[in-house]
Amino acid sequence: MNERMKSEESPSLNREGRGGSSKKNFILAMLVILGVVTFLDRINISVAGSSIMKDLNLSAAEWGWVQSAFILSYGLMQIPMGAYGDRHGHRKVLTQITARCSPRLCSGGRCSRRSRD
Repeated sequence: MNERMKSEESPSLNREGRGGSSKKNFILAMLVILGVVTFLDRINISVAGSSIMKDLNLSAAEWGWVQSAFILSYGLMQIPMGAYGDRHGHRKVLTQITARCSPRLCSGGRCSRRSRD
């Protein structure tokens, strides 16, 4: 390596030659995990669709309305929540959303199936 290249090393690199810090890597890992979880949330409703249709006695057309309402509301909330994040800080807003939604999602798993007579 010539002297010119050595003197022009990037200031963002640490001694080992890797950029960033463990805090940034942790945040990135958490964002990736959160992205996977939200992806799974979106596809779970379609995977469980046949069981939900059967339990609620929904036709295919009615199930289409349920899916459309879910996807539309999910997509429409991205706009105001993005603006809210810009105003109040993305980290704070993402933490609040996760803290509020996680107990609700977990409580859904505790629901039992009851027969309707």
